[in-house]
Amino acid sequence: MPATPPTTPSPPIAFLSGGFRPFFLFGAIQAAVSLALFVPWYLGFVAPPSLFPAPLWHAHELLFGFVPAILAGFLTTAVPNWTKRPPLVGSPLAGLVLLWLAGRIALLVATKLGWLTTALVDVAFLVVLAAWAAREIVAAGDRRNLKVVAWVILLALANGLFHWELERWGRTIWAERLGLAAVLALILVVGGRVVPQFTANRLAARGDGLDLRRNPQLDVFAAWASGAALLVWMVAGRWPVTGTPAALLLAVAGLANLLRLSGWRGLSVIGEPIVAVLHLGWLATTIGFFFAAAAEVRPDLVPSAAAIHLWTTGAIGVFTLAIMTRASRGHTGRPLVAGGPTTALYTFILVAAAARVVVALRPDWTLPGLPVAGLAWIAAYLGFAGLHAGMLLRTRC
Repeated sequence: MPATPPTTPSPPIAFLSGGFRPFFLFGAIQAAVSLALFVPWYLGFVAPPSLFPAPLWHAHELLFGFVPAILAGFLTTAVPNWTKRPPLVGSPLAGLVLLWLAGRIALLVATKLGWLTTALVDVAFLVVLAAWAAREIVAAGDRRNLKVVAWVILLALANGLFHWELERWGRTIWAERLGLAAVLALILVVGGRVVPQFTANRLAARGDGLDLRRNPQLDVFAAWASGAALLVWMVAGRWPVTGTPAALLLAVAGLANLLRLSGWRGLSVIGEPIVAVLHLGWLATTIGFFFAAAAEVRPDLVPSAAAIHLWTTGAIGVFTLAIMTRASRGHTGRPLVAGGPTTALYTFILVAAAARVVVALRPDWTLPGLPVAGLAWIAAYLGFAGLHAGMLLRTRC
């Protein structure tokens, strides 16, 4: 009998050929839809069968719904590049996406599932993502990147704590600040790599001959100062500490990261939005430290909500959109430039961040400011989905 020729597995459909495709698209849609649902829910016009009050559901779905989706899109794309191992594609990727979607549905029907089942379904996604990333990194001997996995695990623990605190006390005590601190730490780790790297790549492509000013000692100091400042800020949310020492630590972290940013030649790429927006996302993270410091000593002038919303709508909103637009274009073979529509997305998210912080600083401006912030956020992320759906659904050009 003739030998049967070996069969080669069929390539995955385009949408499942890279983790950034489904996670960026669904994450953007979820970011827009969740805010659109939150407003009528908060005003009492709709009442989903969720165990979560509308404000806590809104906070949860930003930190533990939207951010993990974008994080998964980033990691399932970056880890294979780091490790040179096969990427997650096809059915395994589809399973991970469905697990994330299951968590979003579980939160909305939690009264039917019960708090424990809801928590297990919701937390499972981050646990599986961390396990996959850890396996790939360890198998490749790439232990340098294990710290990214550690932050994913911390985010999963914060998510589980969120569910437990809500069941135990009907509110959250530690989880929100722990989750936000974990996300900010990830932005500082990832952003500390990609912002200078992408800026240097662009300057080299232009032939400008400008070198970035990098200081390894400053990088290490900023990392430790930021970690200590976020830890103190998290604890201060439950057990207020002496205002001045906490403020000083937060201010030192902000200054260290601002000094890092000043060496990355941001002004030289101000006319190139796809790079400049990365610098603005880092700047929002940095200014958030100064706002948090001010809130420790003069909460009457700068409430803690201003720092929180600068970090969430500003740092998270701007930085994630910057990464999503760049990665979507780069990994589908398109030029790394932002045309008018993409620049409009950046404008929308910057308006959302500015309006939300203004409302936190001036509550009497809530009526005009909050709708502006919400509509601008929805326009940014729904606009991303509409503008990028074609390139994410089709094969590489």
